[in-house]
Amino acid sequence: LMGPGRHPGRFAAAKVLPDATAPVNMLHSADIIAAVTLLLDTTLCSGVFNLSCPSTLLRQDFYQQAAVSAGAAPAIFAKESAEGRKVNAEKFVRQFNFSYRFAAASDALAYCN
Repeated sequence: LMGPGRHPGRFAAAKVLPDATAPVNMLHSADIIAAVTLLLDTTLCSGVFNLSCPSTLLRQDFYQQAAVSAGAAPAIFAKESAEGRKVNAEKFVRQFNFSYRFAAASDALAYCN
C-alpha cells in the first residue's frame, strides 16, 4: 500500500531487499478508495478480489525509482532472487469494469509525499 504518508522509497531506503526480479504488487490508496467505493455502491457482491497495479514492474526497478522520488538512499538487493508472483487483479477489473488511476506503481510515486 502506498499513498500520502506511505512512500515506498522511504520504507526501503538503504535496506537489503530480496527478490530483485520479482514483480511489484503495489497499489495506491486512491485506487483502494475507488475500489471500495465501487463495492459499496454495488448491491450484489460476493467473492474474493485482488487488487494491484496492472502494469508489471520488477522490484529492483520500482524501488530504485521510489528512492529517487523520495530523495532517499536506494535499496540494496540480495544476490539471490526468487521469481515471485504477480497478483492477478483481472477478476475485479472484469466484474466491475474498474479502471485504475495508476496503471503502474511508478506512476503513483509523485502522489505519495
